[in-house]
Amino acid sequence: MHVHKPSFRWQSLLSFGFLWAFLVAAAHAELALERVETSRRGATQLDISLILSGPAPEPRVFTTRMPSRIALDLPQVTNRARQRSFPVGIGLTQAVQVAEARGRTRVVIELTELPQYQTRIDGNRIIVTLDNQRVPPPMPTPAYTRQSEARMPSVRSDGIKSLDFRRGEQGEGEIVITLPDPKVTMDMTQRGEDTLVTLNKAVLPEMLRQRLDVRDFATPVYSIEARQNGPDAVLTIRAAPNAEAMAYQTDGTLTIAFRTPARREEPGSAIGRFGGGAPVSLNFQNVETRTLLQILADVSGRNIVLSDSISGTMALRLQNVPWDQALEIIMQSRGLALREVGDTLMIAPSTEIAAFRDQQRKAEQAAPMRSEFIQVNYAKAKDLAALLKSEGRNLLSAQGQVSVDERTNTLLVMDTANRLGEIRDLVTKLDIPVTQVLIEARIVVASDDFSRDLGARFGFTGIDSFEKQRGLNVLSGTLAGTDTSVAGSLDSRIDNGTVFPTEIPTGEGGFPQRLNINLPATPAGGTPASIALAILGQDFLVDLELSALQAEGKGEILSNPRVLTANQKTASIRQGVEIPYQQSAGGSSGGTSIAFKEAVLSLEVTPQITPDNRVIMDLKVTRDNVGQLVPTGTGGFVPSIDKRELNTQVLVSNGETIVLGGVYEQETNDTVNKVPLLGDIPLLGALFRQTSKANTKRELLIFITPKIVQEGLAMAP
Repeated sequence: MHVHKPSFRWQSLLSFGFLWAFLVAAAHAELALERVETSRRGATQLDISLILSGPAPEPRVFTTRMPSRIALDLPQVTNRARQRSFPVGIGLTQAVQVAEARGRTRVVIELTELPQYQTRIDGNRIIVTLDNQRVPPPMPTPAYTRQSEARMPSVRSDGIKSLDFRRGEQGEGEIVITLPDPKVTMDMTQRGEDTLVTLNKAVLPEMLRQRLDVRDFATPVYSIEARQNGPDAVLTIRAAPNAEAMAYQTDGTLTIAFRTPARREEPGSAIGRFGGGAPVSLNFQNVETRTLLQILADVSGRNIVLSDSISGTMALRLQNVPWDQALEIIMQSRGLALREVGDTLMIAPSTEIAAFRDQQRKAEQAAPMRSEFIQVNYAKAKDLAALLKSEGRNLLSAQGQVSVDERTNTLLVMDTANRLGEIRDLVTKLDIPVTQVLIEARIVVASDDFSRDLGARFGFTGIDSFEKQRGLNVLSGTLAGTDTSVAGSLDSRIDNGTVFPTEIPTGEGGFPQRLNINLPATPAGGTPASIALAILGQDFLVDLELSALQAEGKGEILSNPRVLTANQKTASIRQGVEIPYQQSAGGSSGGTSIAFKEAVLSLEVTPQITPDNRVIMDLKVTRDNVGQLVPTGTGGFVPSIDKRELNTQVLVSNGETIVLGGVYEQETNDTVNKVPLLGDIPLLGALFRQTSKANTKRELLIFITPKIVQEGLAMAP
């Protein structure tokens, strides 16, 4: 078999190809934004240059109105700029922010308002030229230079004019589309996590066919993808799962808004003033404004009176919008306002409503003043007076006055007749009996004690003589015992020359002297049972006593404080003792004085009745006992206090009993006193040791029961 080597020419070509592919891939992978530069162009223009490490790619550009921003997305570009923020402070341009995320770099130009701008690519530079003067354009539309016309065709006259995204005042995300014709129809459907908006028979220019990632604007909208699908323009919008979509069109402007349900509206807005409303869909071209308002009156079921000054027509398309929001959109578009008269809504131009209110204020100021005494039965008159005088309430007119007679709990009000009627109605609503709550607590202290004591006392006394009874050996429990025997022997030797007779310690004082082991049972609660044995020989005496005691005890202490109080009023009840003790009075006299310590059972509670007939309680429960006497440096004693205290807040149904908490204590003591070595001998060692076992259990439980006292019912005994 023959093996042919490849020629050097093919080897060189392959190596060059691999090297070229590697260099191209490396150059593409290393494409990065190096720095950002700014420079003035003439008196009114500003150039912002984005300088990259290689050939600049095509950026994705989009704008927002609130706040005013121009954003450029650079896909597959990393950020190597030394700083993330580039302050500018020239004209309308405030700063340039740079951030990298998910394989792309975003450059955001922060502006005070949107100017006209153009973008172009020059080698490794992306240059954004801004008209830095304050000329408010109708829409932030890019101005095209010769370089950009080749890659970004002009907008067709029959196509969509613009597609803009902005953040609303309440944090909603709004997609604003300028249609080529107000008669373009729209379909909005939900497909999984996406909302599809189809603009039938509408042309989407190439420059608007792009995908925008708008997560950085803190709205419910995540992304927007615009494309052409046959004869229709289609927007695929991905938003938060709980976002609500709403679309409305006025003239040639279509707005698609996404907002979260728990939004907050501006004071005075019609949105939310009427508790939401049934959703409504409207699609009209050149319809009279009065007709639209009459349709909303039929849908809402509310009485709506329209001013004769309302005129004009408008194009409107709404899908799945609550009627009160639809009313707000129409009023904002036509410069209308509303005022409520009872259950009737009166709608008129804003200038007409403002003039009417101004006339009302002037008429009220010119109205005669009247005075009236208002008797307050359950509330405090001074509290109601403070409410009427409080700023922002608008309960009193500019000339109105209110004073209080605390002796009779009466309000003296001076104001116009209309205001007096409103104040009288308010006092009637507020001057009502306050619901009361009976709070019952049960504090249980349970104890279980067990103790066992075993002990023994043993003694051996022996006497032996030597040298023909002239010497003596004595064995006893203590030296005092042997001393007694030796003293008796010395007396005998003096009398008869021998050590006998002698003495053995006896009696009340002699018995302890004979004990070798003195470890009896010593319980604290009583006298132990015992058995004793004595053996007396010719020259010895043996003493033995065994003692034992077992004690068991169970106890329960029940405390049941109860207190009745008004809703949201704090009440407390206390019972206990004050313990006197002596303390040093201080100074050089060295005198003493009497001081007191409290050991009390107390309940302090503040209830709040909820609309669903439950009770929220702020509770403080204490159960104190007298503890040990602690010696002082002056020779006296100070009593200690064993405290049990609970602070909590709970929500309880009416009449329900709950356990607030508890403390469980267990103390176990095993004590052994013994003679070394001898006390460890099996069985026999019991004579040489004393054992004590104690097991003490304590448990504290606190129960609480609130009961709402209905009107006319007395407190239970």
